[in-house]
Amino acid sequence: MLLAIQTLVADIPNLAEGAEPIVRQLTGKILRPWCHFEMPESDYLTSGRRNPDMKGPHGDLGPLDPNTR
Repeated sequence: MLLAIQTLVADIPNLAEGAEPIVRQLTGKILRPWCHFEMPESDYLTSGRRNPDMKGPHGDLGPLDPNTR
């Protein structure tokens, strides 16, 4: 279970000029992922099929973290 922190901003039509919109910080527990894909296992990384000149998620060249799945 993850803890989420988000900001809620009320969009109020015809709010008086100069009036601040209502803004509230919200926290809550996420019971399921925002998005989930069921995909079959692949040996793309472990078999060496990934191009070594391809940049990783942080823009670095070289091997990916061995925990990458």
